[in-house]
Amino acid sequence: MIAEQEVVDFLLSLGPEDRARADFRAGLLAEKGPELTMPHCRYLRDSVGELRFEISRNRNVRITYWFPGDNKIILLTVFTKSAQHEATEVNRAVQAKKVCENEHDRTYHNVFET
Repeated sequence: MIAEQEVVDFLLSLGPEDRARADFRAGLLAEKGPELTMPHCRYLRDSVGELRFEISRNRNVRITYWFPGDNKIILLTVFTKSAQHEATEVNRAVQAKKVCENEHDRTYHNVFET
């Protein structure tokens, strides 16, 4: 599992209980891959999905991801669920995927073992 810096920064900012929730969901995604479905994750568009979980203060968090092949999962962006901004966040995730596909070298720095 590979994470863009935005996701790394978010995960490192979480307290132990919230990080455990995020780790649990990420572990499910790593284990089940594309077979993992609602309520844990949901397909958005353009090969981008969202990992769904709740953290303290009833905040619904989404971490977007895609499967580039070679048994990799790239965690792209993170946002707090809000119906008013969901389309904007999905577009941002799709753009992050395009940047990841086209502009990054294949040396990843934020690799998480699951």
